[in-house]
Amino acid sequence: MKTHVDEFNVSVRENSQLAISSFKQLQNKLVKERVLQYYSDKETMIIPKPGLLSGEKLDILSRDTKALLDIIVSLPERIFSGDILKMCTTLGFSEKQYQLMMTTYQNKNLIARSDMYFTKDGYKFLEFNVDSSVGGLDIGYLNKSMRSFEFYKMLKDSEKWDYVDPMDILIENINELAIKIGRNYSDITIAVMDWDEYLDSYYGTLNYIKLRLEEAGYNAIICSQKEAELKDNMLTVNGRKIDILYRAFLCDDALYNPEEVQAIVQASQAGNLELLTGFHTELYGNKGNLVFLSDPYYSHFFTNEELDLVKRCIPWTRFLKDMVTSEDNLEVEGMEYILKNKDKLVIKATIGYGGNEVFLGWKYNENDWEKAVLNLLNSDIVYIVQERVYPLEEEIPFVIEETIDLKKAIMCWGVYIINGGFAGAMLRGLPCEQSDVVNLKNGAAVTCLFYRS
Repeated sequence: MKTHVDEFNVSVRENSQLAISSFKQLQNKLVKERVLQYYSDKETMIIPKPGLLSGEKLDILSRDTKALLDIIVSLPERIFSGDILKMCTTLGFSEKQYQLMMTTYQNKNLIARSDMYFTKDGYKFLEFNVDSSVGGLDIGYLNKSMRSFEFYKMLKDSEKWDYVDPMDILIENINELAIKIGRNYSDITIAVMDWDEYLDSYYGTLNYIKLRLEEAGYNAIICSQKEAELKDNMLTVNGRKIDILYRAFLCDDALYNPEEVQAIVQASQAGNLELLTGFHTELYGNKGNLVFLSDPYYSHFFTNEELDLVKRCIPWTRFLKDMVTSEDNLEVEGMEYILKNKDKLVIKATIGYGGNEVFLGWKYNENDWEKAVLNLLNSDIVYIVQERVYPLEEEIPFVIEETIDLKKAIMCWGVYIINGGFAGAMLRGLPCEQSDVVNLKNGAAVTCLFYRS
């Protein structure tokens, strides 16, 4: 990977004016078309250097991602013998969340994005986001756009760069649902639905999804949950029957007004509505699942091969309220360990989005860290403690006015899996000096992934 990065940056230095022109045009194109733009009041910045992997490395990465997701999906039966309420309680879900998730538990469709770092020893997965609301499915448009600009065309062997577009894979899976429904694509209507308060901010991405569905031959509409109604046990929006629902809002959004999703639940349970994913998939996206994989207490539930995979790919993770922790097979007092090793630890809520409820130990002094930990221990929220993962640093080109500035940055790789198949990747990056959670809320820029075929 380092060789690919160096080749790209050498080309940037040697062709700086062409690079600046192409990079600016690329940014302007995505802003103008509102693709990968998630905020109404600021631009999402594009990192002009894509991720680059060999086909062989990508195969290994996608295989490991799929295998770990399969393990996580098996946890309700494997560890809890199908007692979903017990699992939900352990992971910090409320009874209302449990009740909502159980309304769609039989739905087997999964859309997931794992977030991971490359390290000097390989890679580590920080979490799995499992829901149709995961962001970045429009990243393939960035791959396509890069290929259209002169700087990228002149790069050595760029004709051998290939990519997987998440929307292509999603549409393939929707086509299978169409077969199940038993009607022509042109007779099927898909609702791309977000919660009403987010509709404007995410409209560009929602519209891109709508256009892609229409290109595939479907009828598609953008709407909010407030427009959904139940008629004869069928979901309708402004009088139109909906056959497939692409839900872009979170399960948590629905908890505050559960009556606003009852039409969706009833139409689905009546067999008149196909869901791209159910509400229950947030069970698999809970950060506490990594405790079940990492903690030796649960190791007897896994095969030796699975344990080897976990050891290689999952950081040390425990529930905060577990007062004894194991480190190199040495039993130590948990609170003492947490306080003495703040620079090596991260605390996260098991349920959280966009970097909320994440506490980076190295950003606190000793007194403030102790206060923070004690407050979290006294909270009803369930938290995990996770070892700090040290990502590789990469030189990333940024356009500053009319010059190129190469900055050291850390990159968080988001690898998509849709119904068991690799579905592309989105990368987010922050300059190293920020040393923060790498997400868009904190100002991260985004880029795509190519692999060498």
